[in-house]
Amino acid sequence: MIAGVYFETWLDWKGRLSTIDPKFNVVYLAFADPRATPTGNNWQGTGLGFTASREQVKTDIAKLQSLGVCVMLSVGGATYPFPVPFDARHMFQLAMDLGCNGIDIDW
Repeated sequence: MIAGVYFETWLDWKGRLSTIDPKFNVVYLAFADPRATPTGNNWQGTGLGFTASREQVKTDIAKLQSLGVCVMLSVGGATYPFPVPFDARHMFQLAMDLGCNGIDIDW
């Protein structure tokens, strides 16, 4: 059985993905803004609300993946509508930079 969980980046979880139980097969990082053009090494302009550094989040993602957990960047949601047309290049770049396994589109 596959079980997934959304990691609410806007809540104060001390920014640590490593607190997630590895019994979940999939972790969705909620939510990136599909209109974003993220730059730099912080969270500004991404829609993600982590309090941890980008390097710490990358480390936590790699740790979960080493335990067999798939980590997906979740894009959109009720807060972040999709522009028309939607250009996914920035979201793919962000997902790759973080070391995510893929992208979840929450249209």
